[in-house]
Amino acid sequence: MSAAPDTLPRLARALFDRAIEAFRVVPPDERAPLGVYAALDDFLAAPGPAAFLSASRRLGEAARAVRLRRLRAGATERAVEKARAAVACTAGMDAALAARLAALPVDERAADRLHALAALLTAHQELASRVAGAAAAMRRQLAAPPAPPARSSRPTRARRVSQRSP
Repeated sequence: MSAAPDTLPRLARALFDRAIEAFRVVPPDERAPLGVYAALDDFLAAPGPAAFLSASRRLGEAARAVRLRRLRAGATERAVEKARAAVACTAGMDAALAARLAALPVDERAADRLHALAALLTAHQELASRVAGAAAAMRRQLAAPPAPPARSSRPTRARRVSQRSP
């Protein structure tokens, strides 16, 4: 079943508006991989309501994918900045190491890795302070003169035997 003759120009105009919007959102180097050109080619090859719906859907999906990626990239950048701040605030963090960490590339898991690093650094500092405290206590204990053995209030075996024999 073919579309009415006056329907095709309206569909083409509507698809043109959607294509303009997709072209504003999708960068030129991503249009082919996201199927923007293919969607338009398919409609031009066989114009009709079904091709219009398919092309509209594909143009919308391409624009949506780019918007979502930008949104996630912004959220990732903010999360990484918070994680970098957490690492930089960790006790014992070297400023040169913090600068080198800031220069690393950012991906979706970078914030998780930086938070884990901050937790590890905090745990390391805590363990190091515990070990230092235990070592100081042991040094004090080893430096002190040995305490005399405590005398038992219980009679020893020799005293018990001597108490029995008259």
